[in-house]
Amino acid sequence: MSVFCKIYQNMSQNLINRISKNCNYKHYHWPLYKRAFLTDNPQSTVEDWYVWKERFQTHNWEIDIWTMTMDDFEYHWPYHSAFIRNSFEGANLFEEE
Repeated sequence: MSVFCKIYQNMSQNLINRISKNCNYKHYHWPLYKRAFLTDNPQSTVEDWYVWKERFQTHNWEIDIWTMTMDDFEYHWPYHSAFIRNSFEGANLFEEE
């Protein structure tokens, strides 16, 4: 079980809702998403970007958090994982990575 999954189990519904509101796909941000994806993943191709974008638009981070490794969750849900990291950064929960 990843650290993200452990943290998720103890999150309030209010925090989960805030993460979804702030991090879920917004169609008017796609140029920013594309630039960030290709910058954060320099080995990736434009085809990789389209695959990532499709998943980001159609999947649910609240389901994926239960089954993905830390690395996979950070790759597929970078905004959600960053929000979680920032929310819990003082708790030293990510030291066991």
